[in-house]
Amino acid sequence: MAPNAMGKNFIDHLCFLMHRPHFFKNKAIVVSTTGGVFANKTVAYMEGTLLSIGFNRCYKLPLTTSSWNDYKVSDKDRCKIKKEALRFCKDIASGKLHAPKIGILIPYNLFRGMGLGYIKGTEYETEDGNHWTDEIRSKSAYDIAIKVPICKKLIGHFFYLIGKKASTLTTVTYKK
Repeated sequence: MAPNAMGKNFIDHLCFLMHRPHFFKNKAIVVSTTGGVFANKTVAYMEGTLLSIGFNRCYKLPLTTSSWNDYKVSDKDRCKIKKEALRFCKDIASGKLHAPKIGILIPYNLFRGMGLGYIKGTEYETEDGNHWTDEIRSKSAYDIAIKVPICKKLIGHFFYLIGKKASTLTTVTYKK
């Protein structure tokens, strides 16, 4: 009902990117095939992970079969594969970068604000603090390559202020 053990392990090794996202110009397509159920949940999990580490857009292709060791692609699945692959290819070919959804902007800006409590020279300096003090990154509600509507920028800055305040109220208490 989720990525397999190797896939989950890979995600766990990249979880630091949720605090310091990259890949803003990249797009992904997640394919899950299963002989049973829950391909939808697996691709939704992967989509959430990829978007939280910065991917600009994520397409989902869940495929489920009740066949064991003798799967033949049905016409319905073939149509589904073609449709999603075309959507993905058209988006890449367009070169368009999509504005992030509010659900992505909120944690991005919370981390942006909270990272300021862990900047170089503080007792508990972390890479998060170093990442968010970049001159351009520290002033923008999202990556500067992505056009963000003013209403979303305002929401982002609001959550940045919450994160900034939270960084003064909480402390990471480990040392390297």
